[in-house]
Amino acid sequence: MIRSLAAFLLSAAPALAQVAPGFYDAPVENDLVCTEISDGRLEIRENGEIRFYESLCSIANPIGVSALNGAVLYEAQCAGEGEEWTTAVMLMPGLEEDYMVMVFPGYATTYRRCPG
Repeated sequence: MIRSLAAFLLSAAPALAQVAPGFYDAPVENDLVCTEISDGRLEIRENGEIRFYESLCSIANPIGVSALNGAVLYEAQCAGEGEEWTTAVMLMPGLEEDYMVMVFPGYATTYRRCPG
């Protein structure tokens, strides 16, 4: 769910400093995170897109949330499974290195950055 490198770097620089582009997987109780393909994996792209298993969101209009230490709130235009919708999404660093928290209205998920 993320989109042009130059535009993204200019518009979303606070997020890149805290949440790195790459693949992320929802943590599990064992070491299989990022080693097996799962529908819990997502990709944050440098071009302003977040790609999920069956959907894609383009994010724009970042607003830093200073009280949440590196959190950035975005407007997201999403599409998937024949539907299109607009929503808000917040990306923020997790409590541990290589972790990220993604918040949508009504739910949040913690992800671990995949190596490489």
